[in-house]
Amino acid sequence: MIFTYDVLEEVINTGKPIVINDKTQIQKLNGEGINAVTFVSKDWGSCDYYDFLELNPGKGIVIYSDGNSFDGFSVFEIPLSEFYFDVNTEKGIIGIEDGVGNQTDFLDLFTGQAVGEFTRKYVNATDEEIKESAEYQMTDRYISDYLGYEGAEEEKINLALLRFAMATYTDQNQPR
Repeated sequence: MIFTYDVLEEVINTGKPIVINDKTQIQKLNGEGINAVTFVSKDWGSCDYYDFLELNPGKGIVIYSDGNSFDGFSVFEIPLSEFYFDVNTEKGIIGIEDGVGNQTDFLDLFTGQAVGEFTRKYVNATDEEIKESAEYQMTDRYISDYLGYEGAEEEKINLALLRFAMATYTDQNQPR
């Protein structure tokens, strides 16, 4: 079953989950400054997270996490209108090999305990406070060096990635 961005955007806008079956669903991921969903698979005991950022019409960023903060994050450069993922409804897993655009993995950018420490310190922070953090400065270097963004676009991506990291960490550490 294929889920396109416009369908996922409806989940974000309404907060109403898509129930695929009794063990699998797509839900809105709550968090300040993010536009994100989580794919929940009770069979696998896992979540996959996607944050969508439109830089301008035809130019978008999708930030992905498998929910394991030790694996880092992936960034896909793709117009949001072209993004989709395919869910194997029998196995309750996602296949995103098609339709994901250019992928850059940030496996060591922001991982493990650092995510928890950053979340505890900055979960209620303003953008300005986050921009003063060492984690923001590190993210800024990575986004600039590996993706080539600068200025307002780079700042938007940096803040989205850090706020997304906090939201996924918070979600992963809630009782289910």
